[in-house]
Amino acid sequence: MMSWIKRSDETPQEDGKYFTFGSHGRTTAWWKGDIHKFQNAESGENEGMQDMDGEVYIVTHWMNLPEKPEPPMPEGE
Repeated sequence: MMSWIKRSDETPQEDGKYFTFGSHGRTTAWWKGDIHKFQNAESGENEGMQDMDGEVYIVTHWMNLPEKPEPPMPEGE
């Protein structure tokens, strides 16, 4: 079972897409290790950026995405 990891305790070891939780609620974001920030996959905002409403994008927790499901078997096999 996957569980949330506190951003202040640990950051991802590899660049990639992750589930995140923070100021924008639950969403997906790209981890960019070279700048040590998440980038919201929907809005493109980097952590610390302020949106049009004045809300600053902050990630407090993250977790790995689940594995993709196996493709369905063709009928008759």
